[in-house]
Amino acid sequence: MVMMKTYKVVATIEFPDGHEEFVLWEPELYGEMVYGGVDMVELFYKTLGGDFKTSPVNVLIELYENPVVKKIVSKIGDEEIYLDLLIGTKVFPIRRF
Repeated sequence: MVMMKTYKVVATIEFPDGHEEFVLWEPELYGEMVYGGVDMVELFYKTLGGDFKTSPVNVLIELYENPVVKKIVSKIGDEEIYLDLLIGTKVFPIRRF
């Protein structure tokens, strides 16, 4: 069985406490955003930044092959923390903010 390759543009949003969140876009959508002049700093640090508890420290935009985001549970003491885990093959970096 041959697995189809699916490419996505992945924005990895890194926070000061070390956790990460991920946004997956179709390459065509990312291209439209770039050609349309979407200000990524405004998007991640001001528009979406208001939705986060704290502002991101980094946003990495990369092309991935077959990316999937899985929710995992990590237990620290008596506290359970839900984390996102990105699984896939990084093809190449695009931008960093």
